Amino acid sequence: MTAATSRRPLIILGIVAGVLLIAALVVFVLLPRNAQPTAAPSSPSPTPSASTTATATPTPLPTPPAEAVAPQASEVSVSRDGFSVLADDGGPLFTFAWTDEVAPAVEALTRAIGYEPATSEVPGSPHLPAYTVYDWDGFRLFGGEIDFGPRTESFKPSFVEITSNTVGALEEIGQSGPRIGMSLDEARSLGADDEWVDERGTTSLSFDSGPSKSHGDPEQNPQGGPGDQPYFVRAEIAPQGGVVTLLSWEPYSWA
Repeated sequence: MTAATSRRPLIILGIVAGVLLIAALVVFVLLPRNAQPTAAPSSPSPTPSASTTATATPTPLPTPPAEAVAPQASEVSVSRDGFSVLADDGGPLFTFAWTDEVAPAVEALTRAIGYEPATSEVPGSPHLPAYTVYDWDGFRLFGGEIDFGPRTESFKPSFVEITSNTVGALEEIGQSGPRIGMSLDEARSLGADDEWVDERGTTSLSFDSGPSKSHGDPEQNPQGGPGDQPYFVRAEIAPQGGVVTLLSWEPYSWA
């Protein structure tokens, strides 16, 4: 083997080693420039502790204004001048004089009592008009059918009879004085103005006798007239039970 032949492998190995070295240098130089840096993981947001968390105070809602409660009818107070429907606070809801038109009174009583009345007719007489009777099972309103002049000139344009101390939604019927169910002695003890017994044996007591303001003031009418007709409360005591069974407010006459 010649000397040239023996050096050929060394030359080849040297060339290969040089190529590998150059390739390694190229990779070493180029790799940091092209590689994308890996982002570091983000730190989790700190959880606020209970001591550092602000508690929001709820804003109270405005209180709505209280709705006005309409007064409720609780009583009918009757006198020689007429009657009034009174509210539970004592204030008047409706007032009726005996000479007033009856239709508004029927409407007010129906609203207060809570149901419609039964109606019937009473024929007239030479001295009195015919009447339409409005009956609420214990409270009867007699409305005169006046067709011969103003109601203020009628002797008995309207009147009331009651047979119960309570009617429908009303807790009280009548006035301070005789009441349904009182004995004759109890009624007498109230100071009756008069007492009489009719042909049936029924005892009647009169209370609160005097001129009705609904017919005018008799002191201003010295010539007489409707204003000098005394009205009164009549308590009727039937002989069978001996107690007051009917109260009526009317002129002092049975005509």
